[in-house]
Amino acid sequence: MTNTVTLTDRQLQVLKLTAEGYSYKDMAEEMKVSPSSVNAIRSAIIEKLAATNITHAVVKAIKLGVLDIEHLDI
Repeated sequence: MTNTVTLTDRQLQVLKLTAEGYSYKDMAEEMKVSPSSVNAIRSAIIEKLAATNITHAVVKAIKLGVLDIEHLDI
């Protein structure tokens, strides 16, 4: 499977933090944005990856090589 999806730096950050188990509130604090901004970014990720939810998006991102599990703090 090849990487045909391009995510912004913010989208990659949210995807990584999601995979690491961060809550909306924790992500918002880490990124210095509002929880609603995190929600909007997550929605864009789900759409770009044609996923059904954020968990599905994380799995697809790993399979596509967009997210490298070796660089996750888990």
